[in-house]
Amino acid sequence: MTGDALIENGFPVSTVMKLDTEGAELGVLKGLVKKLANLALKKILFEAGPDLTDEPPTNGIAILLKQHGFDKISILTRNEIPITPCIIL
Repeated sequence: MTGDALIENGFPVSTVMKLDTEGAELGVLKGLVKKLANLALKKILFEAGPDLTDEPPTNGIAILLKQHGFDKISILTRNEIPITPCIIL
């Protein structure tokens, strides 16, 4: 069952989403395209590789998110050292 199907069946829509899918983020996000289009969703947190911030975007996740209006991609750091780059959109 996709995330969109869960929402259609009454699962609550949140303003923040955290993914921990051990590398399956793109597939999960593809199952949430209606959720991504919902303006109530403000932030998505997940781990990703450094290519997520490439311009122009080459990473499938970055391309999908930019298509849905997410345009600020930040990498969390500690003392300017990336922390397993964790991304906030």
